[in-house]
Amino acid sequence: MSRPSDNRAAIATHPWFDTPLGSAVLGCEEAMAARLLERVFGFVAVSIGHWWPADLFLAPCSIRQQLRIGDRGDLVSPLDNLALASDSIDAVLLPHTLEFVASPQRLLREVDRVLVGEGHVLVFGFNPWSAWSARRMARSGHFPENGRPLAAGRLVDWLNLLGFEVLATEGVFRRPPINHAGMLDRLDGLDGLEKPHWLPVPGNAYAILARKHVYAMTPLKPAWERRRRLTAGLPTPAGGMNNSNKQEKICP
Repeated sequence: MSRPSDNRAAIATHPWFDTPLGSAVLGCEEAMAARLLERVFGFVAVSIGHWWPADLFLAPCSIRQQLRIGDRGDLVSPLDNLALASDSIDAVLLPHTLEFVASPQRLLREVDRVLVGEGHVLVFGFNPWSAWSARRMARSGHFPENGRPLAAGRLVDWLNLLGFEVLATEGVFRRPPINHAGMLDRLDGLDGLEKPHWLPVPGNAYAILARKHVYAMTPLKPAWERRRRLTAGLPTPAGGMNNSNKQEKICP
């Protein structure tokens, strides 16, 4: 079973993580982040949001300079206008951040702005179409307040519109929302089952890894320059006289 790191208690910012269910979900997502971030490199990584303990997710990342933006982070900034220079960040982590902001699309546009070309973004979210959707959890008191889950398909569409290439879409945590540690431990084998071919994102949560593409532009030469190049190689008559004129002068 995937369990959170030992320093989880000092990092978590919401009492939900102290419940057996919250701890189990966090452990699965932490393990997924470690696997996906293995392919991410660079100089600066940023975690955006304060609700989810992002330190656990950034710990296995090879990028050494790591910043956290949120109420308790290294930098306090409005999420719809990040206090970061354009094209300055190699990797951005959004651990359930899009579910707790007023405009998730605007935050994604800001992520696109601050990422360097070929930079990565890793997004975690709850699957609203899962067997136990986060909406049902919210009504039952099992999910933190004010969360608005986004479907993975919609998020993939938004990323594609911004020019990102989606590298991975993974389902996370298939166990039922049982707030009992013993039952969750016994059911942890569900997380290791092979993904059904008919279900794109199995799991009560998901992780999406995407890469920002920057397309190079090939400058085109003006048409008049192309014509000049073609005509420059044509031979011209010597002395301004053709063969017929020479023949007329020789004949009496």
